[in-house]
Amino acid sequence: AQGREQLQKTEQNIKFWFCPTVYNDHFMTKDNAARYLDDLALYMPENTMILWTGTNVISKKISSDSIKDVVKLFGNNVCIWDNIYANDYCPGRLFTGPYINRSADLQKTTSGILLNPTGLLHTDIFLLSLLAGYVNKTNPKKAWQSIASKLPVAKELKIIAPFLNIPCSTIAKANLTPRYLKLVHEALEKMIWEWKSPLQREWYPFLYMLDCNIKLWNNKADKENELWIKKKYPPVLADILFAHIQHPILHN
Repeated sequence: AQGREQLQKTEQNIKFWFCPTVYNDHFMTKDNAARYLDDLALYMPENTMILWTGTNVISKKISSDSIKDVVKLFGNNVCIWDNIYANDYCPGRLFTGPYINRSADLQKTTSGILLNPTGLLHTDIFLLSLLAGYVNKTNPKKAWQSIASKLPVAKELKIIAPFLNIPCSTIAKANLTPRYLKLVHEALEKMIWEWKSPLQREWYPFLYMLDCNIKLWNNKADKENELWIKKKYPPVLADILFAHIQHPILHN
């Protein structure tokens, strides 16, 4: 109520955007969460934009049906705050896959989609281009292929793409053949050492560590590899990884 009074004193042409404490369905399970949103809808000034991340902080799928309850409370003053490409919670990973699992009718039932960026300029341009494909109703995979094809390492990016997909995506273990992993390593080597561009400089740390992990998968346990692991990985983790390649349960 106090916030409402303060907002009423501001310029009327200012659009206020607000992220509530409860900003996804998962948080609705907490005590008094539903009452909090009911009260918020009652006292929030009209035309205030509400940010909502969907079923969870990082939502695997978002549809108009899945957000119908919050839309019922706030009308179309709901903006999807999409964390599909955000990586601040796992800074060792990079997500650049097709913009999928977002129903096309979200553009009608909400005020739009706000893509949470990575903070990497050229990466975010790449990702916003994927979102633009969604807005233009382009098939997500075709949109990704079109944007990726403009890069000088388009062929290599297509090879390693499953490792840079969106959160919750998986790679079938049957597909992780020695031949495929060899192709991934070769593609990464080219992207790391031969590709020169501002985008490559942003992706370099992720590509480098992915290459290290691919090498680790294929390594055998010997003193040379133990030294290599200790150079690439922090203490304790290096010991755990070396123990794993001595007893390769990952391959079972």
